Amino acid sequence: MFGFKSLKSFLLVLLQLITAAYILITGKIFPDDLILFIILIISLLPGIYAILIMKFNFNIAPDLKTGAIFVSRGPYKYIRHPMYSTLIISMLCLVINYFTIIRLIAYLILITALFIKMYLEENILSKEFEGYKEYILRTKRIIPFIY
Repeated sequence: MFGFKSLKSFLLVLLQLITAAYILITGKIFPDDLILFIILIISLLPGIYAILIMKFNFNIAPDLKTGAIFVSRGPYKYIRHPMYSTLIISMLCLVINYFTIIRLIAYLILITALFIKMYLEENILSKEFEGYKEYILRTKRIIPFIY
């Protein structure tokens, strides 16, 4: 289905895109508050760096692409999901900047979808790449040195 390996992958990505888009279009893209703005900008860095390290060879779906390689350098040296970290923190800044209950619900749905995707990806990567289980033991999931 549309290049996805399963309906579950498609639905998770769809949910991710809809909730992130909702947050983006129902408030300001850049926070008014200087602290939130600085946090937003800093939160973008791991995701941008991860894209550059992956040489744009990333996959939005929680599926393994043909010819995928295991990357453990750059931001991946410390966290397994830097692009998800970027999304989680940046969207939180936007929700806080213009808070509504509906935006909070969209954010919570987004986080849920991302954590399900992380779990699926890590299961796939553990099976496909030798050394991934050891990599999990020495890195954190989304916040360096914490979680």
